[in-house]
Amino acid sequence: MGSVGRGDGPWAATTFLGRLDDRDRRDLLAAGVRRSFPPGRRLLAEGDDSRHIELIERGFVKITTVSADLADVVLAIRGPGDIVGELAAISGNQRSATATTCGRVVSVAVRRLEFEAFLAAHPAAAARLTQAVGEKLLWANRRRSDFAGCPATVRVARVLFELIPICGRPHGDGVRIGISLTQPELASMIGGKESTVHKALRELRAAGIIATGYSEITVIDPGQLDKLRNFEEPGFPPDP
Repeated sequence: MGSVGRGDGPWAATTFLGRLDDRDRRDLLAAGVRRSFPPGRRLLAEGDDSRHIELIERGFVKITTVSADLADVVLAIRGPGDIVGELAAISGNQRSATATTCGRVVSVAVRRLEFEAFLAAHPAAAARLTQAVGEKLLWANRRRSDFAGCPATVRVARVLFELIPICGRPHGDGVRIGISLTQPELASMIGGKESTVHKALRELRAAGIIATGYSEITVIDPGQLDKLRNFEEPGFPPDP
């Protein structure tokens, strides 16, 4: 299992800030403006013409988009060390998603011109950015494959397991997911219906893998969750 997520620096090596060397990280953070936001604040808005990036120093943000039926779809959760808004900064296109704070967030906003100048002067950081963008695209492709070929319980297991290193908090012998996630939000993350997520969570609870409260999920047995997400755990038949 990956390490449990952290709320602030030093950032995980899998994040954009965590992959930069000390000098590059210091120069990039110095190029922006540090700001603090309360829960429920929009950092970026889908369809907006802004071009700056946000570097998350502390806290977590939900990345959402609006579906064809005007419902919010949760695409991802970003945490400390992550970069958001880079696609609009690179391409010059409108924002493709909305970023909303989950709890209090501290971020550093870097304008497009300063970001471009930083990348030109720091080629190693530019390579790390390319890596980060490529991994996000690979993750999105893998998630679409999950929608088509995996039972709902496996899809839920994969989402929960992916959240552990991002926002997991030790809780007893298990890990508590450190953000509030409603069943409709979880359903949007797996490309399913709320009733399907309800059934999957019930099965995971019955198997002793998770415990749930109001918009709260604790992974009691991360090892079993890992097996299930890789189709190694029997007893969960495909959806009818």
